[in-house]
Amino acid sequence: ERMGELTKARALLGKLSRVPISQSWRTLLEGALLEARASQTATARRIFKFLLQQAPWYGPVWHEACRFEQRCNHLDEALAIAEFGLQQLPRYGPLWFCALRLHECAPRERSDQMRATRALVERGVRSISKDLVWKLWFEAAQVEERAGNLSRSRAAYVQSVRACAPNLRWKVWLGGARTELCHRHYEVAAALLARAHDESPSKTRAIVMLEQSRLHELCGNAEQARKLLKGACSLEAEGLHAKLREQCDDEFKRVSASVSYTHLTLPTKA
Repeated sequence: ERMGELTKARALLGKLSRVPISQSWRTLLEGALLEARASQTATARRIFKFLLQQAPWYGPVWHEACRFEQRCNHLDEALAIAEFGLQQLPRYGPLWFCALRLHECAPRERSDQMRATRALVERGVRSISKDLVWKLWFEAAQVEERAGNLSRSRAAYVQSVRACAPNLRWKVWLGGARTELCHRHYEVAAALLARAHDESPSKTRAIVMLEQSRLHELCGNAEQARKLLKGACSLEAEGLHAKLREQCDDEFKRVSASVSYTHLTLPTKA
């Protein structure tokens, strides 16, 4: 395919006609995606239809079929596939998240859209794998925030924290802080970032410190912003990813060069 020889790629896929579907579904799925990339939507749709009929117990088939219809801007068809897939595989997490995004994008009245989204989340938390319940609430919180429902967003974050494993809780605090920051609730955002800092593992703490630095810069505390950036950069010796270190360096240079700030006094605790 990368060499532009689609005929040969199709010939290879054609040799799978006598191979049991349990052994060939992944390759056939890749064939459907190949046809989609080649703009052969009718052929891709036929392959997806075949896979959904012959291998309905494989979650990635439903997921990719949904994404295919979404990319074709057929949101109703994508939602229908998602609903059928969730009936077949109610514990398959990626399909719940895909359905959530589809409901948010669906061309409906905002009230109907949010009602359907909330119903989906309520169903999902009862069916999805236990280790993904927190993430579904987390995604729901962000949907509510984008819809302008801050109180509902906060309530969903609370549910996410309750369902979350301790080693992942910092991600919820970080998400909540970003939501509060979007609504200019700087003190609340600072408090949530402080909790994220305290609960984050050392290898990801630089991510939280970077967010804290941005908040302090926004609030006019340039010196504290620089201090946090230096601390984040110093974590390289403890295994900080090179890309994150580069991001910290860029932020430090930008903060140091900045001459205008919005002033607001915040606690200087890292």
